[in-house]
Amino acid sequence: MVYVGIPLWIGSFTNHSIEEISKLLLDNKIDLVELSIDYPWPQKQEELLKKAISSFTNDFKIAIHAPWRDLPLASPYDSVRRAVVNELLEIIDNIYEVYGEIEYIVFHPLTMQRIELFDNRRDAINALRNSLIEIATKLPEKTYLLIENLTRGFGSEISNLVEALDTIEQNNVGLCLDIGHLASRYIREIAESNIYSDFYDYLKDVLGIIEKTLVPVIHIHDVDDKGREHLIIGDGSLSFKTIYKLVRVLKPKYIVYEMFRSRKTKININEIAKIIGGQKSWVKVYLV
Repeated sequence: MVYVGIPLWIGSFTNHSIEEISKLLLDNKIDLVELSIDYPWPQKQEELLKKAISSFTNDFKIAIHAPWRDLPLASPYDSVRRAVVNELLEIIDNIYEVYGEIEYIVFHPLTMQRIELFDNRRDAINALRNSLIEIATKLPEKTYLLIENLTRGFGSEISNLVEALDTIEQNNVGLCLDIGHLASRYIREIAESNIYSDFYDYLKDVLGIIEKTLVPVIHIHDVDDKGREHLIIGDGSLSFKTIYKLVRVLKPKYIVYEMFRSRKTKININEIAKIIGGQKSWVKVYLV
């Protein structure tokens, strides 16, 4: 079975109650909630976070998107990296006190360093690997620990992430493949090279690179011809039927729709949930 999910963050609850959101997700047959722990969570509004987690556990699987702003998990400055790991572990521990059945946790593999200089790439990969190992030793083995490919910098290059993951012995550590991030990077940085005939040709190459990597989660969102991402499906230029057919080889367990914006109109969670509900039928056709 493939579970279909929606990301929620603290801003999702400014105009809707937890009960209203829960009903909306149930009405659209959404299986999973990926809670994004953006600041001020969990340092502030902690009761709202605890209530959300406790309420959603009755009807949905729960996953976590770890905070990433100001938290460079791949920093080659070891004291900085260890401080980031400790902060993340403290946040995760607070969540496990509320609910212990977390499906997966997604992290951003960030560093602001110029990785093309000297041995910086190697140092960043080693730093990321060390961070993942340190976090993984503190997490239950049944929870996936995943790094997500980004749109820019060190974390946007799939080979960097695969290299960091390759020698990690824990079998619950892997990759969250973000298709929109991949497409945005292709449009902005790769397309003009003419190495690939189109994005789907590039995606096939990426799938070959990660064929031996654990990839239980795929993030989906549309991207337009200028590389603007996290658009609702239909606002960009991606063919999702083609994408579903290609990523089937990964046998993903979760598909999460990270749609936050529209080029045409202001959107709300009601519209997003309906779009996700509509996509679920296509997931059943192509991925199950």
